[in-house]
Amino acid sequence: MRTLINKNGFTLIELLVVIAVIALLLSILVPVLGKAKNQARTVMCQSRLRQWGMIFTIYTDDHDGYFFEGWYEGCDGNGVWSFVVWPWREENPKLSYCPMAKKTDDDGARMPFAAWGTADSQFYGSYGINSWVLNPPDEIESTEGHLTRNNWRRASVSGGGMIPLLLDSQWVDGWPEAMDEPLESEDQGWRDAGDATVNNIRRFSVNRHDENVNTLFMDASVRKTGLKELWKLKWHRSYNTSGPWTSSGGVQHDDWPEWMANFKDY
Repeated sequence: MRTLINKNGFTLIELLVVIAVIALLLSILVPVLGKAKNQARTVMCQSRLRQWGMIFTIYTDDHDGYFFEGWYEGCDGNGVWSFVVWPWREENPKLSYCPMAKKTDDDGARMPFAAWGTADSQFYGSYGINSWVLNPPDEIESTEGHLTRNNWRRASVSGGGMIPLLLDSQWVDGWPEAMDEPLESEDQGWRDAGDATVNNIRRFSVNRHDENVNTLFMDASVRKTGLKELWKLKWHRSYNTSGPWTSSGGVQHDDWPEWMANFKDY
């Protein structure tokens, strides 16, 4: 007698093959989709930094080309950039955040994807300003040991395409120096790295964009900056762009902490 076969169903082997094919496709597509999502966030981050470029241009144009005072010992804090530009931030709160870092550690976020400050105040965000651009009073000679004679103070300066203004950051601001050492691990917070008055470049060494941070420069341009490239930027007037953490300064592969060792050299 001829065996009857149900043409409307699948055999067990056929089902297993289909499941295996679906699993294979998912293993290929999920990383691709995840990468595409991160790339979209990177583009959105850069777009927000460009908007900040326009905001800072408006501010400096209205103040004879000068930036705000920033923070220094004895000030009332009103010159800190996050307070000065509050009207623009209040109108568009998303501007304060890189899309990769929208929550603080209090909300469960971890470095390098954590924002700073308190969301229900005027002091929050995940971008930080290069404090060397600021314009403190003439009588203030130093801030946290950093000499203010090195400050740029004005927006219109030569070589603006290598002078960072605002970028991905663990904190609201920072005074990087050529001697600053990198974070010991990718998830280390700058507060956990010792004396807060030194190694300020650690505040900006946040691996949010595949070995890069997004950076707004003094000339209003925006681009990705390699994490090791941070030591090559012209942070202040006397900054040595061939310091000990650069290729021209003699840094070796083994000098870098393990998490950064294989990143692109500069």
